[in-house]
Amino acid sequence: MVALWCKVSGMFTRSEAEENLRTIRSLMERSTIYRAISAPTALVGGVLSVVACATYHYVSTDVVSVFLGFWLGTLVLTAAANTWFIWKGAKARSEPFISSGMKLAIISLLPSMLCAGFFTFYVLITDSMSAYILPTFWMICYGLGLLSTSHFAPRSITLLGWVFLFSGFAVFLFQATHSASFEATIDTFSKVYSNSNLLMGATFGVYHLIYAACTWPRKTTGTTPGVEP
Repeated sequence: MVALWCKVSGMFTRSEAEENLRTIRSLMERSTIYRAISAPTALVGGVLSVVACATYHYVSTDVVSVFLGFWLGTLVLTAAANTWFIWKGAKARSEPFISSGMKLAIISLLPSMLCAGFFTFYVLITDSMSAYILPTFWMICYGLGLLSTSHFAPRSITLLGWVFLFSGFAVFLFQATHSASFEATIDTFSKVYSNSNLLMGATFGVYHLIYAACTWPRKTTGTTPGVEP
């Protein structure tokens, strides 16, 4: 009986592994499609981030909820735009919106996104004055999320993930070595959050605009299909 169970279990394991391999192979073959979707999404996210940065800088408020509202709102709008681009592309190709590829992508991104959500919620409910460090965590988690898709995403997305990850490390080290100056100015909310706001605009704004400019789909001739940056 045990031998039969092990045999059946092994069959299911092999079946699941084969299905995952087929899904990954399909995603790799469609790297052009994913790059075509990621470039417009990066453009929308970059523009929204720059607008949010400029608007918050103009408002110059010291209310933590406003700072979080600006950037969480930017995240929601960018995610909505990405969803629309994916839906439009799936409809044009006569494919299901929620495909096996999308499920794999969501599963890959979920751990890093949960970490970002956990840090945001924890900082918000425990010590709102420390919310200025959230951009650093967001950068690191976002970079890890992009890198988690490296086995099926275009190389350009992997490169963007490394840029965000190392930028997050650099900012974290700077904040750690200048913690005394941050504590000395902790009462000056507008200055602290102004710096965090500019950091968000420089990374999630400018980085995405550069990515969109470098990877925007172009009509080319004489290129090898499937070879994407």
